[in-house]
Amino acid sequence: MEWLIDFMIADRTSYSLLFGSAVETVKAVTRGKKTGGDSTAAEMALLKTALSAWLKGEPFDRIEASLGVPAAKIGVCKRTRDLINRIANRQLYMVAAAAAEVIRQTLTAKEKVAANPAVLEIFAYAIRRGVDSPEKVAFAYRTPNARSRVLLHRAFAEMVGDRPPVLGSDFEHVMRHLDAILAFGSVDLSALGSVSSPSADPSETL
Repeated sequence: MEWLIDFMIADRTSYSLLFGSAVETVKAVTRGKKTGGDSTAAEMALLKTALSAWLKGEPFDRIEASLGVPAAKIGVCKRTRDLINRIANRQLYMVAAAAAEVIRQTLTAKEKVAANPAVLEIFAYAIRRGVDSPEKVAFAYRTPNARSRVLLHRAFAEMVGDRPPVLGSDFEHVMRHLDAILAFGSVDLSALGSVSSPSADPSETL
């Protein structure tokens, strides 16, 4: 996500083509108004801070504060709502999906394998859902009744804890690994074989 924002800061032509009229929304989100000319690099960099808070499960008031809104003026969090509903869930979601596909095709053409295939599989969905790892996407898939993003992150911390990420695997493997954690808790999973689990495609929950 941070790479995407840096890319758009550096390549304003591509940014305008990819975001279209949503560049005005970015202005409103990062500076509080659409007037004043093109977004500065510093203003657009606020998107990284705010979206990072979104992905980590921070509540709206903290995201609003990360956008530079004074505490005394934080109310209905309009800028955060526009950030999520009009940028993360629309433009950035589509850009992330396209970027992931381009990366997959490029790797295939070069006969290379992604370092972490699961990240590419869930990238766009994670930005839309507000989670920051394939493991949390898997957890969201397994706990569909957790409608609140903030509560989902808290539940993950309580039920899964601070474990090393599953690297170098596709999303189905991450899902099986999570199933094993939820089933066996603190058992040493390295001694267990693979746990059978239905294949899960995060796009099915969109």
